[in-house]
Amino acid sequence: MKEAFLILLVGFSISGIAVSQNVTPPAQGDDALVIQHAEMPLYPGMAKVARVSGTVRVEVTVKDGSVVNTEVLQSSAPILVNATTENLKTWKFLPKTNAKFTTTFVYVLEKKEADSPENPRIEMQLPNLVKITVRPTKPTCMDCGAPKQARPKPSR
Repeated sequence: MKEAFLILLVGFSISGIAVSQNVTPPAQGDDALVIQHAEMPLYPGMAKVARVSGTVRVEVTVKDGSVVNTEVLQSSAPILVNATTENLKTWKFLPKTNAKFTTTFVYVLEKKEADSPENPRIEMQLPNLVKITVRPTKPTCMDCGAPKQARPKPSR
């Protein structure tokens, strides 16, 4: 059941529908951060094709419930930074929330290839951790061993 829900959630994200999440992190006192909305994070397409995985740590500044600044503290792969910061900009907290915190996005590329594109597996422990795991897609065959056809000569 959880898998069907996650697939549905990712499907909505891919179709451009924002996914709202009312998630409260583990209680850390009266000022625990409550995220009211966050778009579904995705594995960057170019990173998947290039078979790049890694971690991005970001310091996030929230003012009046909106993310106003993201500062990358550490990144093991620069290709992952833009997807991380763009996703963080979609996070909305309770109004009047003013905070600064560090979050980590972990991008994991599994070794086993999939025959066709699959939805990523996304684990969230908001606002502290987002983990996105994907299987790379097997390369498609360009000619599949078929004999090459002669190119037609240009007419003059």
